[in-house]
Amino acid sequence: MPRVRRFEPQDIPAVAGLHRRVFLPDQEPTPELQQKYQQYFQDVFLDHPWPEERIHSLVYEEEKGKIGGFLGVVPRPVRLCDGAFLAAWSSQFMVDPASRNRLAAVLLLKAFLGGPQDLSLADESNRASSRIWESLGATVCWLQCIHWTCVLRPACFLNWRLGQRELLRPMARLAGPLCGALDSALLRLPRRPGPPPAPPSLQAEPASPESLLECAGALWDNGRLRPQYELRSLRWLMNRASFPGSGGSLHGVVLRNGGAEIAGWYLYYLSRGRLGEVLQMGARRASAGDVLEHLCHHAFQQGASALRGRLEHSFLGDLLEHKGFQLGPRFWMLVHSRHQALLEATHRGEQALSRLDGEWSLRFQMEPRH
Repeated sequence: MPRVRRFEPQDIPAVAGLHRRVFLPDQEPTPELQQKYQQYFQDVFLDHPWPEERIHSLVYEEEKGKIGGFLGVVPRPVRLCDGAFLAAWSSQFMVDPASRNRLAAVLLLKAFLGGPQDLSLADESNRASSRIWESLGATVCWLQCIHWTCVLRPACFLNWRLGQRELLRPMARLAGPLCGALDSALLRLPRRPGPPPAPPSLQAEPASPESLLECAGALWDNGRLRPQYELRSLRWLMNRASFPGSGGSLHGVVLRNGGAEIAGWYLYYLSRGRLGEVLQMGARRASAGDVLEHLCHHAFQQGASALRGRLEHSFLGDLLEHKGFQLGPRFWMLVHSRHQALLEATHRGEQALSRLDGEWSLRFQMEPRH
């Protein structure tokens, strides 16, 4: 009989095939791709650094043992005030389009939300997934659905957007050098576009797992919902977020004031296409604007055409006042919990659960196409 059950190592080939059919239908099932899938599903959903026997990824098994659906689940310890809770992030929610059971997605998600975790989350969902979540009692965290964009090189950013459309991709490749030259010319204008200079009063140092632990301890208020970090898991997250072999790079900076006190920090991934995705940032209230300026300046120096990030409550005022930042919806963030305090903290923005903690670090990253 069809059923939802625990994801096991022997399911990886079938789940990998399902993922390729759903998300990468044009990719050939080469031995290299199969090996990449094997390592990905093993490392992320079986060997992650938060072992919890009660919480695990799920598969929907049809008749005769065929895998018709998958929901990746990774548990995470979190804290709110002095209370310790267990959160679970979902990722890679997929159902075979050829599945006979149209309720397979509902059954998978229902099994997940019925688990022992205190808080269930998805922060890169689309509207179709959100409808299923909401039908099972979850809510949309509207504040966390808003993302910001800061354009640093207008011509190159426009060219990048053209390159996202398959039919326009050859044109974007040809126009690349011209766009770069145009942005260089724009920089020579009196009122040139681009980031403001970095605040000279802040001292920058490369971020490491050790320094990020220091930042979290110094700046995260005890009353905020926050991840419970330790060195091993933070190293794992940063390695996952860097997507080794993808052609991009992870950049992190810790900023200190003249008295060596932490003023803030930021972490962003710069893709091979020179688009910066901000994964985590934090700041003292008085330093938020300076941290944003430093982030833009640093990304510009690294060749980024634009930065994109999720709206953070502590930076809201500076983002709204700054003319260079555009706000708009991008992903759906969905939450489900039986604890009212956890839901309220999430919806009010009183939480420090960043993109580094969520589905970004659980993505499957393909090798770059040349």
